[in-house]
Amino acid sequence: MNDSTIAHFYRKGYRIFKKSSPSNFTLLENKKDSVVVGLKSSRNDNDYWLFGTVRDTVFQFVDGIKVGMSKWKFFQTVGIDFSYNQESFTIIMTSMLQSKVSWYYHLYCSKYKDEIYCQPESFYASEYLIYFLRFKRNRISEIKVHS
Repeated sequence: MNDSTIAHFYRKGYRIFKKSSPSNFTLLENKKDSVVVGLKSSRNDNDYWLFGTVRDTVFQFVDGIKVGMSKWKFFQTVGIDFSYNQESFTIIMTSMLQSKVSWYYHLYCSKYKDEIYCQPESFYASEYLIYFLRFKRNRISEIKVHS
């Protein structure tokens, strides 16, 4: 992600503010959303962070997830194959590699003998995004993102 990508995809639905020094970040904001993206200042810079709250249907993630999406379409998109009858609930999504105690870590490592991620002595994660998806009346009503 860079400033030109942000401007291209989000200039119609958001006011975009850029602060270049000292903590290089870009803010996307409209009446309902506030998203802060910390951008790399150089190719050698490993710092990258993102956090925000999305309540508007304008913002869409690369895989199509967005506010207003039905829980059935969301489950289909992320590959969750079970029925959940609650209309209002919150889902927390993290990287599979962020926690060795998660059910999906054990599921993945029981099927694949990944030499990097499934070995306790070589397991480490530097930073991953965490998504909080709030559902109301069977639709995504809010997405919180934090890295």
